[in-house]
Amino acid sequence: MDGAASLNRVSTLVMALPYQSQFSDDEATTVRMWVDSGGSLFLMGYYAADTHHSSNPSRIAREFGFEFRDDLVMPAGATETDCRLHVFNNDERLAVQLDVSERNTHPILNGIKRLAFMSSCSIVAEGGPNPDFILKSPPASGIWHPEGPKGPEGW
Repeated sequence: MDGAASLNRVSTLVMALPYQSQFSDDEATTVRMWVDSGGSLFLMGYYAADTHHSSNPSRIAREFGFEFRDDLVMPAGATETDCRLHVFNNDERLAVQLDVSERNTHPILNGIKRLAFMSSCSIVAEGGPNPDFILKSPPASGIWHPEGPKGPEGW
């Protein structure tokens, strides 16, 4: 990130972290100050980002009172095998799906009827400011915890 000067050229910042990317404390503070001054932030996390993926989206999220959990949200009925297959997979059966046509009140959802989340994690709020909108996974969704290597032959 080039700092505040580059942020001042945009009105909305979409942040999806690549594998093994870390935000510094200064970058997190810069983003928070930019949002406090009127910028719009769309921050995306993914399963086990702060541990398994050597990234830290929670560093930015904590500036706004929440963090990404070290877990994996899967659709109802997912198995341990499914949890290991979800990475780099486009099979809709491995995605948590939401019908958002009834909740289409935010501009980012304009024209969208259904969302599918792959490799997602849950979020825990720490009492910060309220976000513009929240999408909740279906109640039957499963929360899994990555366990790393399964044995000497692989993951």
